Amino acid sequence: MKFKFWNKALLIAPASLLPLAMTSCGVDRDTEAKKVQDKDFKSDNIATIIENDWLNSTLKALYGVEQSAELTTNETYKTDALNAYQSFIAYQNLKNNPFYKLEQLKKWASEGILSKSEQEIFGDFLSPQTVQNDQHSNYYKAEINQNEFNVLYANKETGVAYTVNKILLVNKYFQVSNLANLEKMDPSATSLYKTQFQLDQFNLINYVITNKTVQLWRYQTSNKNYIFSMANITVDKVQDYNDLILNSSIASDNPSPQLLINQNAPYEVTMGGYQGITSNPFPMSYTVDDLLNKTASDIAVGFYDSVNGKLVKVNENQELASPILVSKGGKDIDVAYMGQIIPVGKTITKKVTKDGKEVEEQSKILSFDETPFASNLSKLGILLAINDENLYKTAQKAFAALGYKVQVDDAIKSQVEGMVIIK
Repeated sequence: MKFKFWNKALLIAPASLLPLAMTSCGVDRDTEAKKVQDKDFKSDNIATIIENDWLNSTLKALYGVEQSAELTTNETYKTDALNAYQSFIAYQNLKNNPFYKLEQLKKWASEGILSKSEQEIFGDFLSPQTVQNDQHSNYYKAEINQNEFNVLYANKETGVAYTVNKILLVNKYFQVSNLANLEKMDPSATSLYKTQFQLDQFNLINYVITNKTVQLWRYQTSNKNYIFSMANITVDKVQDYNDLILNSSIASDNPSPQLLINQNAPYEVTMGGYQGITSNPFPMSYTVDDLLNKTASDIAVGFYDSVNGKLVKVNENQELASPILVSKGGKDIDVAYMGQIIPVGKTITKKVTKDGKEVEEQSKILSFDETPFASNLSKLGILLAINDENLYKTAQKAFAALGYKVQVDDAIKSQVEGMVIIK
């Protein structure tokens, strides 16, 4: 069945796109169904309904899916959606609740959101003994599988589809590569950096530089007894760091593989004290000029040497290139490991006209192509979207600037006032 908002809401998008199909069953004006539908338009639900359908329709356009088809008919979308939700659960497990998946399933089951047949997909893991059983506990820390995801995604009351689609809209925002579109999205940044940033990574580069983004592991303590006995200790290898924090409350705060993006550092999954993606707490340069002068050989990942104010590389044998003290000047113990999520200079050749002749000229642009994160940029976009909820509003505003908007009539304007996606 094709749905439409009783002609009260239409998508205004680039001419190459199909119009948005929103909700209605074409019911007669005097039927009970029509009265219920009109009530929805007058309630707080209308903004949510419009946003969900706008999001769904916009992603169809971005993934090249016909408006009459389901997003899940696109294999790329299916893969991205599963990856996004797996990463979302991994983030929740680490930051909020190690049994996030279990608690959500129990909540949805108790509220009647999951039907009996849907619950059967998860086997006996919804039994009261689940949390006490180690086997079940480990199951809930594991990644959600495709069948489980399909059930939760298809059930709109779980909100999983909405969560996933918000994440993927941000990821698509990071992948915009057309200069004209970038100029519409952010005229100021594009004017400044269009010749200095690789265009298919433009929004991603602009974000990480502006926010000084890092993946951070850190252990700090001001315990006097501990400082007295440990202040002169050095970290010579990754295991030394793990031993240092072994009896601390953060020892088990190690990330799952779903949260990691550095293809050259498999040991990161063993390290406790993971604080996630955050702004760099140390005074390190993020200016465009400085980054343009960096190359793939420059150290962007390692332990922070607070005495010398620099990162110390971890070699393939997991030993540091040089040892670092766990305390600066015998004061508080502070050991940090980070992955600076920064682009580096990439030399490109372009043709220019000089004195009436076409010649080749070399220049540098910022790019992730030669960094440890190069093969995981889509994963990085997903993690940034999960970590920074404000990014969804940024992406929403950006795509609205490209013409992805909804037009409404006076009957519902008061319910959607202030929404950036409204024309």
